[in-house]
Amino acid sequence: MNQMSQVLTYSLPVFFALISLYAHARWRKRAVMACLIGVISGLSLFQVWLAMRGGWSGDFVHTIWLTVAASIAIFALILPVNKTVYDLSGLFLPLVTATAFFAMGWYIFAPAPSVAVAQDFNGTAWIFVHIGTAVATYAMLTIAACASLAVWIKEHALKRKMRNILADGLPPVMAAESLQMRMLSLAEGVLAVSLLSGMAVEYTSKGVLLSFSHKEVLSLLAFVVIGFLLLANHRFGVRGKRASRLLLLAYLLVVLGYPGVKLIIGLLVS
Repeated sequence: MNQMSQVLTYSLPVFFALISLYAHARWRKRAVMACLIGVISGLSLFQVWLAMRGGWSGDFVHTIWLTVAASIAIFALILPVNKTVYDLSGLFLPLVTATAFFAMGWYIFAPAPSVAVAQDFNGTAWIFVHIGTAVATYAMLTIAACASLAVWIKEHALKRKMRNILADGLPPVMAAESLQMRMLSLAEGVLAVSLLSGMAVEYTSKGVLLSFSHKEVLSLLAFVVIGFLLLANHRFGVRGKRASRLLLLAYLLVVLGYPGVKLIIGLLVS
């Protein structure tokens, strides 16, 4: 794949994220918007699958490419049946669009060589499970983090008794908190599968369950933080800004552990 075709390929997340933003601004019917976003993200995920057939390159651009596509795909699945998710569009869609633009800029201005890992695919099916669950965890936590940020913005506006366009368009605090905890519960379960499948990959390739790499340590810490937050919410009713801080901490750990490590490696390589 030459330089120009690679640029066109990696621009797909930027284009479908921009179209998703346009859909949110143009169509107010959730079903129409969900169908459009779903089709676009589905096409992008199909392009990911085509690229992975020749070997997965686990660099920063590929990682962001996959996580942006998966995040909007999961968002589109939940959108028709949950109005709270739709109300989060004003935070979620700009976030993934900015992420896609950042990855595109990184590829154009700071290219780094990528190393395909097709041999891992041929050696074990666990790598597919691990990549899929890791990306799904990231996507769910992105939605949960947006809900958490919405709670913080709404509470801040209510405390100051000030109205602004952003806060007015966000879901009510109770609805956002409910969505936040549901997404956290799902993310915790999927992250558990991701950790176990990662151990299976390590065992089949190196003969050990844990190599205690930066990614593994950060993922384990995120699992502990999410579990603590769910327990604190269930037993002690922790909510509001305190819950938001813990959730954003867990999200930061996942970001550092998955695309963050790839970015640092890319900086060192380039």
